[in-house]
Amino acid sequence: LRLPIGRALTWCGALEIKAGERLTEEERECVREAERAVEETSGEVEKMIAVQVCEHTLKVHFREVDIHQLLRGWASAERWPLAEGRKARFEMDFGAENPMVRGERDLLASLFQNLIGNALKYGGEEVTVRLATQERGNGKVEVAVEDNGQGIPAEAVERVFDKDFRLARDRKNIKGSGWGLYMVRRIAEAHGGSVRLESEEGRGSRFVVVLCHKKKWIML
Repeated sequence: LRLPIGRALTWCGALEIKAGERLTEEERECVREAERAVEETSGEVEKMIAVQVCEHTLKVHFREVDIHQLLRGWASAERWPLAEGRKARFEMDFGAENPMVRGERDLLASLFQNLIGNALKYGGEEVTVRLATQERGNGKVEVAVEDNGQGIPAEAVERVFDKDFRLARDRKNIKGSGWGLYMVRRIAEAHGGSVRLESEEGRGSRFVVVLCHKKKWIML
């Protein structure tokens, strides 16, 4: 559910940006009402995913997922319409020789959609999102999503993964449910992995997700 809802929200934003001054104030308000409704639904879906999949350990069918392919699908500024005047740039540094992980593709897509979406949402006027992977040598792969945004205060670095937690500075100006990063952590843990945040206020944030490899068998 989260993926099509995300697309609906993206197209609402695209409509408002592309139509520009051609929209009457009444039409613009209709678009904003649609955005608010979709965002509210998205927040409820995030809670549902976190509770059903993670807290109740709903069984999912793990398959082979190419993490590089998954990340490339989200690493396009065209997929993320931004407000007029804002620019986004993606950098990729895929160092992992084996990008195959064990997981449920749609859940992992939600995880990285959330992290990349946050990087863009909380970045500045010209945000750079860097996606990187590397081997950990113990059957795991590390995936980093890094931005050059405003960063997180040291006292809030661990709290950002709590339910309903939002920084006071963001509550008025930036929309959100407060459940997104909680869902990210629970999905990572449901895959036998983990997520951590490395951040410094004023210098951006780096989320690091650790996932388990899916071994690639070579037929000789």
